[in-house]
Amino acid sequence: MFGLYVHIPLCRHICAYCDFFKMVVSNNYQDKVINAICRELDDKNHLPYLDTVYIGGGTPSSLSLPNLDSILTSINNLLMRTNHNLDVVEYTIELNPEDINIELINLLKKYPINRLSIGIQSFNKEVQNILGRQSDYELIKSKIDLLKANNFSNINLDYIYSVLPSSIYTPIIQEKDLELFMSLKPTHLSCYSLIVEEKTILGKKASTGEYIRPNDEDDLNQYLNMKKILKTHNFHQYEISNYTSDYKYESKHNKIYWHNECYVGIGPNASGYEIIDGQHIRYTNHNKINEYENKQLLENEVLTISDIMDYEIILGLRLVEGIDEIKFYEKFGVSVCDAYPKIKDLLKNEIMIEKDNYIFVNEKHLYILDYILKEIL
Repeated sequence: MFGLYVHIPLCRHICAYCDFFKMVVSNNYQDKVINAICRELDDKNHLPYLDTVYIGGGTPSSLSLPNLDSILTSINNLLMRTNHNLDVVEYTIELNPEDINIELINLLKKYPINRLSIGIQSFNKEVQNILGRQSDYELIKSKIDLLKANNFSNINLDYIYSVLPSSIYTPIIQEKDLELFMSLKPTHLSCYSLIVEEKTILGKKASTGEYIRPNDEDDLNQYLNMKKILKTHNFHQYEISNYTSDYKYESKHNKIYWHNECYVGIGPNASGYEIIDGQHIRYTNHNKINEYENKQLLENEVLTISDIMDYEIILGLRLVEGIDEIKFYEKFGVSVCDAYPKIKDLLKNEIMIEKDNYIFVNEKHLYILDYILKEIL
């Protein structure tokens, strides 16, 4: 499969935890950025058939409707050049709840968008205050009801845990929070443990002691409690941070990443992975608009076979199903265990499991994936 990722680096406000490349939206700067992104989309003539489209950010829905329309039109033009029609398996756009209204919905309905991802993070007021978010349940419910009434039914919601210690964000409080998420009847939930990055508002507060992130024990307890709660709603985990009620709602675009397949990155600071003239290349567009307009890259890495194999392990083991041993051998001409002998010890200790030609991390140990990868690599 081959995907298209379009990065919109603009937001109405900067959340305390966010370290994605973004800036506060302003009319003049917005026009400049969107025009540059449209030009990059219009210049893409070498792509194979596109299976998925994902518009993320930043906050795509923070754009003015004319600018969002320009982006969506340029994507449609690209689909017509590559696919010769507008058919894609999955087409996702990220939205902030406060941006959802009938005018935005009517614009989205003009295009083949079939999946929405909405950033909520938490309904708990104390968590919201730390994250710099505001999510009123009744308002969000009315927004999601409006989306569903307009035939947008495939909806992912984002949830963040491990913001407060378990002495405050108790199992009961966490359950109440997640029950509100589930009452909105999403098809998919992305659940992230808070990472406090240095160059964020929370990072600065952490450096002065104004904010203290929960310890590893609290983090694990909230992760396990979350899994238990979601299981009661028949939401299964298919990737370390992602859950769904049905396999057909698994994020097909994100599975391109986890299967180490190719995608093109469009927009300032967007990353991509393509095979160009036989070379496997991972790249990142420049994050300064003038350099980006001049098609400069921030990073451009030509991968060796060893690099590609490492990515196959690092990304593939995020999936609950793990790595397909047959496909790995067909791709690299060596078995997974011969390429990475330390896996054999992990299999003996049942930290990893081999079954039906797949090698995967034991579900009980998926939480410590970073440690396991260090052992393997």
